[in-house]
Amino acid sequence: KSVTTLNLTDNDIRDDGALALANMLVSNETITDINLRTNKIGDDGAKGIATALCTNKSVTTLNLTDNDIRDESALLLADILLTNKTLMDVKGDNYFESILAARADPRMWAISYETLMMVNDQAMNLFRE
Repeated sequence: KSVTTLNLTDNDIRDDGALALANMLVSNETITDINLRTNKIGDDGAKGIATALCTNKSVTTLNLTDNDIRDESALLLADILLTNKTLMDVKGDNYFESILAARADPRMWAISYETLMMVNDQAMNLFRE
């Protein structure tokens, strides 16, 4: 049997752990679901994961919620996702809006209710100002 789900929620893996995971993802063909929620992953880790997803064709779900990823890295991730036709469900928090805005791919993505509410609140705050 092969590992198909990797749940590292709240393990404080930071950028070093994300980069190690990225190195593994380049050649891994079995992992489909990755949960990296609450791991203090920053821009370097996000860029490493994005680069790995250029070649990885097995990951279908990625959760990057509650990390330290800024918009610039989220945009890089969005660019990579345009070429990766396997990844269909990406979850994130404050940078998720950037991913959606940068994505020109018409595929349907799963978007959590929390994310939709956050984006809606941000949009409403713009109109109030």
